[in-house]
Amino acid sequence: MAAEPEHEPRSSAGVPNPIGARIAAIVCLAFALFALLLAALGIMVLCTFPRDLVECLILTLGGGFFTVFFLILARGFHTMSKRDRRGWQLAAGRCPRCRYDIRHLPEPRCPECGETWAANETGEGC
Repeated sequence: MAAEPEHEPRSSAGVPNPIGARIAAIVCLAFALFALLLAALGIMVLCTFPRDLVECLILTLGGGFFTVFFLILARGFHTMSKRDRRGWQLAAGRCPRCRYDIRHLPEPRCPECGETWAANETGEGC
């Protein structure tokens, strides 16, 4: 009878999945691009037809505001993704930098790349 291959856990208790944060960052970037296009449209209309000044200003300022808003959200989700990815690798027993198997090491330092972590980050309760 063949031995079952050992698989990494797909998620660990208490550690968020970093893929969700990365998807949210990409969605925020798409909304930021759309808002930037609205702001550019407002500028083009403002320069072309000066009689619709109020509508063009609303479109330009609103598009600019929402562009900045969604870019800030995307940056936050990207940072969250990086932090969660580190926690996910450590909870799976892997070095967050080089993915070396760090289970059963005497100290919280990777012998391959030199990355260090706190002993309580691995989820082993040490």
